[in-house]
This record gives sequence, structure tokens and C-alpha cells, in this order.
Amino acid sequence: MTLFDHPRLSIGARNLLFSFACTVLVATEVAVSRAAVLPQTAEAYYFSSGRATVYHGLAIAVDLAVLVLTLAWITLPALGKWLRPSLIVLALAGLFLCWSELAWAAHPASHRVFLLRELPFRPLANYGLGGALVFGSYLVFSLPSGRLSTLQQTMVKTGLAVCLLSLQLIAWDGIARNAGLLP
Repeated sequence: MTLFDHPRLSIGARNLLFSFACTVLVATEVAVSRAAVLPQTAEAYYFSSGRATVYHGLAIAVDLAVLVLTLAWITLPALGKWLRPSLIVLALAGLFLCWSELAWAAHPASHRVFLLRELPFRPLANYGLGGALVFGSYLVFSLPSGRLSTLQQTMVKTGLAVCLLSLQLIAWDGIARNAGLLP
């Protein structure tokens, strides 16, 4: 048991924090969609592509599914052993969506008349690398802990989450340099 799993609360703080983070990600989706209707902005041109709309729709679906499963877990704690794998699958799907849209948005296209200056975060679904950090950290904190003490588990998993963030930033740097977004 880690500091993120409360013994009296069957759902655990890790899952509650994950749901809260997904709520924040839905809020970022709303903010980005508001900017998409402004005329002659990069977001408006970006969303004119049907692919961007699909990414954002799928991201909202993943976030809302996490929220619904968490609510089901809170109201029916006996379902916890079946809902935990579902949340892990949703976290994997969210991580995949973040990275696939990031790679697509960074890829230079000859028909684009706009430049996305706020990559790797906006106008991407789930706030781009921010969402990848949320989903990846949830996956790291869902790993089995072995025989470590509570403090050791928390420190090791936090260290792994920081390493995952570093790896994602290195991967983004490579993608951005390959696409010509960075010198």
C-alpha cells in the first residue's frame, strides 16, 4: 500500500487524483474548443482538419469514461477489481492518443497555412504532453510495489514518473527537431 491508497477508501487516492486530472483535461478541451471558433487563428485552421476533431472527440471520450468508471467504483466498491484494469486500459489509450496527435501535429504538411507555436501542449487534445504526463504517471503508480515500505514505494514510483516525463520531453525534442520546429 502506498500513500496514494487509503485503507478505508476502496478506490484509493491514486484513482481519485487520476479522475480529478481527467476533469482538468476536459476543462482544457473546452478552452481549446472555444479558441477554435475564433476566425483566422491557428486553432481554427487546425480544427478545420477532420483528424484534429476526431482526436479531440476521442480524448473527451477517454476522459469521461475515466470519470464514469471512477463514479461507478465509488458507488459500487465491489466492482473495483474489474474497474482497475479498465482504468489502466483507458490510461494506455489516453497516452497513445496524446502521442499520436502530437506526432501528427508536429509533422510538416505542405498545405498548412498556419504554425502551431504552442506545441507540445496546445491546441492538442488532453493538453498534449500534459495529458501524456497524467496518463503515464497513472500507469507508473499502478505498477505492483513488491515488498517496499510505503515511503520507498512512493519515492520509487515518483522517481519513475519523473523519468517518464524526462523521456517524453526527450522524445518530443526529437520529433520537433525532425519536423523542423526546433533549430
